[in-house]
Amino acid sequence: MKFLQWQKRWLEIYKQPRVKHHTYLIYKSVLEIHINPHFEQMEIEEIGADTIYDFLYQKLKSGNKKNGCKMTAASVNLMRAIIKSIFEDALKAGLVKSNPCTLVKRFSGKEREMRVFTKREQSELERRCLREGDSLHIGILIALYTGLRIGELLALKWGDVDLRSKLFRIQRTKYCAKDTDGQWRNLYDTPKSKSSKRDIPIAPSLINILSREKARATGEFVIINEKGESPNIRNYQHFFAKMQINIVKNPLNFHALRHTFATRAVEAGVDIKTLSELMGHKDATLTLNRYSHSLLDTKKKAMCRLELYMSAK
Repeated sequence: MKFLQWQKRWLEIYKQPRVKHHTYLIYKSVLEIHINPHFEQMEIEEIGADTIYDFLYQKLKSGNKKNGCKMTAASVNLMRAIIKSIFEDALKAGLVKSNPCTLVKRFSGKEREMRVFTKREQSELERRCLREGDSLHIGILIALYTGLRIGELLALKWGDVDLRSKLFRIQRTKYCAKDTDGQWRNLYDTPKSKSSKRDIPIAPSLINILSREKARATGEFVIINEKGESPNIRNYQHFFAKMQINIVKNPLNFHALRHTFATRAVEAGVDIKTLSELMGHKDATLTLNRYSHSLLDTKKKAMCRLELYMSAK
C-alpha cells in the first residue's frame, strides 16, 4: 500500500474521531506541507529508519518553506511523532512488520531563553493599562495576574467570571487555524489538557475593575475590541507589541506575560504545586524545570534566612 493511501485512512479514521479538532488540523497541515510530498509515492512497507531519519534531518537543516532556513527541533519532532503514530497503527493493521520510527531518536535543540518583564516594566505596563481602562488593556492586566494563555484569555466569557466566589473558570480556548475548507478561522475548543480546565482566584486588585466592566458589558466575551467583538489572536498580539513602545526596550511576545506571572509567583514564595495548578500544567515537574532560574534566587534568600536563624541561637 502506498504511504499516501494509508496516511489518508489513518488521518480520517484513526485520528479525526479521537483528537481535538485543533490537533487534527495541525496533523493535516504538517502532512500536506511537509510529510506527504516526500513519502507519498513510496510503499509504506518499504520505508525504513534511514529514510525517515534522512527526511527529518533535511527538515532540520533547511525545511522552512518560507525561507529555506532551519526548522526548530520541536517542529521536526512533531513530524517524527506523526510518522511514528502512522506506523504504529499500520503495524496494528498488519501492513508493516515493525515500526521503523522507533529507531529514530528525537532531535535535541537549544531551549529558547525565557524572557520576562522586570518589576519596573510590569509596573509601567500596569499603569498604562489602568490609565487607558478599555477592555483590551484590561486583558493585559488579567494575563499578568493569572498567567492565562492568550487563547484562554480571549475565550473568557462573563459567565466564566464568578465575582461572588472571586474565581475565573477556565473552560475553553480560542485558536486561529485553517479549517477543513482551507479558510483561516477563529475557532474554540476545550483547553489543551484536562489540567488546563481550572479555576483561578481573582486578584483583589482586579475585582473592582471587573465589576465595572461587567456592568457595562454588552456581549458575552470579557475581552472585546472597539467593534465590541472578541479580537483576532494575531491582532491582539500586535496590539500588545505596540503597547510596549516607550516601556520596554526590546518588546516581548504575549506569552511573556504568562512567564512573568509565574516568575513573580515564585519570587513571592508560592509553592510549585500550587503554581503548577494555576498555570494548568500537567505535571509540577514542568513548572519546576521551567522556572528553576527564579527558584535559585528564592533558595539563596532561604539560605540567608537559615543562617540568620542559626546565628541567633
